[in-house]
Amino acid sequence: MKPFIVLISCIISFSSFGQQVPGTSPSDRVTLLVDKISSNTITENERKELKKLTYGIQNKGLMLDHIRSDYSNSLVKTDEALLIWIAMADTLNEANNRKFKGYLLGRLGRFPEAKREIDVAIKLFQIKNKKWGVAVSHFNLSRVYEYEHKLDSALYFADLAVNYWKTTTDTFRILGNSNQLFNLYYQSEQYVKAEEIQKECEMFPKIRTLNGTGLLDFYYLSHLLYGKMENAMLAEKYKKLYKDELKSSGSKRKSKFEELATHSK
Repeated sequence: MKPFIVLISCIISFSSFGQQVPGTSPSDRVTLLVDKISSNTITENERKELKKLTYGIQNKGLMLDHIRSDYSNSLVKTDEALLIWIAMADTLNEANNRKFKGYLLGRLGRFPEAKREIDVAIKLFQIKNKKWGVAVSHFNLSRVYEYEHKLDSALYFADLAVNYWKTTTDTFRILGNSNQLFNLYYQSEQYVKAEEIQKECEMFPKIRTLNGTGLLDFYYLSHLLYGKMENAMLAEKYKKLYKDELKSSGSKRKSKFEELATHSK
């Protein structure tokens, strides 16, 4: 265990920013607490503190992806958190970070590594019998294959994820995963199947009350699809809904699928 703890300490040290008095920075505190795991002297309260600090590191990684699309630095923070979760023997958080790491590696074009990380995540979620974890991993695996331009495989894993969430009442997850399937059928020029997903999503209960990018993505994809199908009335309808939703939500983020407008044929 000792060499592993040293590795964590080095990573935390190198990723710290600014000049701080030794022993006072969060990274110094994390190193101290991880050392206590190695020596088996960590208390329950200290373990809770370390968990909270690690969530902070993990969330920085998430924000670097979501807000800045800075995949490289997001990966640095995710790796840092992952090593600590492994040291803490926290299987679910390890799985969750491996799943996210796989997505980031896919964004960076490191596809074999990305798939390996997500495969490990799936095995860890299965050990804990967390079907939702397997489903979110399948979603990320779908995105990795999409970035690799292997749309058949991307569709396969997106379909697995959607089928799981349909067994739940989580409309937010159902819509988010269905949007991925919608997007992939659109990219594959399978417009009839894309429209089937679109119409199914329209029937979701409470769809208009959802917050976040799910509704934005749905409206934008619908606009793209009906434009491609030369249905000007519906294309304009969803374009207006998209713009109205952007305005009412005050969101500075547009749909992640806007890039499809540039790449569509």
